[in-house]
Amino acid sequence: MGVVDITPSVVTSELADAALASPALSRALELARWIGDEKELTASGTLRPADVAEACRALGIELPPDLLDGADVPELGPVWEVARDAGFITLTGGSVRASGLEDGTTSPEAALWSWLRALAPKLDLQEEPCGRCLTVLAELAGAADGIASTTELMDAVRSAFPTPDNPEDLGRELRHAVSAVANLLSFAAAVPAVEEPEDDDRVRLTPLGRMLAETVFAALAIDPAADVDTVVAMVTGLPPRVSTLIARPWLAMRTPTGAVRELLGFAESARTRKRTAAVSFAKEIGPETAPAWREYAEVPGFGAYAREWLTQLGEDVAGDPLDQAWLTVEAISVAAVSLPPEVVSDMISSAARQSDLSNLPTMLTMLRESGHPDAERVTEAIGKAASRARIAADTARLATAVRTQPRAKKKRAKRKG
Repeated sequence: MGVVDITPSVVTSELADAALASPALSRALELARWIGDEKELTASGTLRPADVAEACRALGIELPPDLLDGADVPELGPVWEVARDAGFITLTGGSVRASGLEDGTTSPEAALWSWLRALAPKLDLQEEPCGRCLTVLAELAGAADGIASTTELMDAVRSAFPTPDNPEDLGRELRHAVSAVANLLSFAAAVPAVEEPEDDDRVRLTPLGRMLAETVFAALAIDPAADVDTVVAMVTGLPPRVSTLIARPWLAMRTPTGAVRELLGFAESARTRKRTAAVSFAKEIGPETAPAWREYAEVPGFGAYAREWLTQLGEDVAGDPLDQAWLTVEAISVAAVSLPPEVVSDMISSAARQSDLSNLPTMLTMLRESGHPDAERVTEAIGKAASRARIAADTARLATAVRTQPRAKKKRAKRKG
């Protein structure tokens, strides 16, 4: 999607005061005021150890016993980053100085600009917007009264970005959601929903947070005149709620059925990643778009998507004998472009194991005849996996047979004498 340029959707003195009073910006302002006219930096661009110690004392940060440089104080690094990103400090050559403090603290517009500039990197808006962080923001913006529990937000991220079922990957997703909530709290975009949050993990958006959501999703909004290829490229990799939010202007210029007709027409000849993104987005538009899906219910191959979706909507649709084969190839193809190689290998091996040697040729024939553009590549991979499995099974049987064979008794040599 690329870099996002965000401009405050609303500017008021109340919002500006809230932004400047947020924990993140207030600490950054403290640091900038301490830096003042100039402080020298080390060759690596950090404060000198003596200045680090002084800065920590000024901000009330506990000093580690063996201080070597700024990197030795983890609590100072985030404050430095916010001050830099907000424009409160400027690094030039071998020194750093405070900058823009008068405008940033007296002009509501400048204050909100600084707040957004400092928060933008937390959402990766300066590079590629983070779908997981946007999911948390979208879920809060769409929740009743803007309130949701951290557990609910973690579940939303886990659902939007499914990962292989292992603790490490799952833990990473959950930590990402918690980190996103922590950033919103630090910037006063969200606050605990109750006064005593010890036993309550619910948070709610503040007016500042609602402005953030409006600003971010307006900046990401898809041009109503965009062609469907552009639309699909922009929603690829984003969860459904986020896709729907940024596509509102584009959808508003079309009937729901017309939008789905465009998406399915594009998906029919698109490559794997864009095809699945287009189909997933089309499903989110709503059940009233069934007429567009029915147009593909008679189409072989790609029509498997339409037949499957219409069945889920409760319609009586005649299936195609090759639908399961087409969807199997599709699932493996999607995994190949979105999941780690070992996961794809496991999927292929599983497909091979599910067919014993007697019906494997039949299965491979059905996959080839499914009409899927990746059918030949996938069937070849499954065939190779089946061959490896057969060799491994034969080897295991042979090893078992050798272990269970009765051993011949050794003849004792007659002793002379």
